[in-house]
Amino acid sequence: MKVEVRSFARQGLAARVGPDLPAAINAALVYYVGKLRSGRVPEPYPNFLGAEAGAADDGFVIRRADGLLEVPVDERIEAALDTEARRQQVGVAALAAHAVMVFLAELDLIGDPAGRAGAEQARV
Repeated sequence: MKVEVRSFARQGLAARVGPDLPAAINAALVYYVGKLRSGRVPEPYPNFLGAEAGAADDGFVIRRADGLLEVPVDERIEAALDTEARRQQVGVAALAAHAVMVFLAELDLIGDPAGRAGAEQARV
């Protein structure tokens, strides 16, 4: 499986979860699969992005400007993502990238990352 985490998602993960990108991606994938298993179904993969995205899967890898970074993923999480990708008729890599964005969106719902609100209040 491949996950392309572009600049926007990388910055969001760093701000919300921390600088350990593989750990942040794992947290996003575990969260997404947890929602699937709980019946609180997350937003589906958006049709406008196209189902072909990420169709070729050959290990869990993040593409970055400075090369590829391998991300270890629990086989149960990978299997659940594979099942959901088939159900939604999209590539597993595309669904994994989408899971990262869903995770970031839901973190936004619960508030600012530590320190950000305080820094903005200090400027006022």
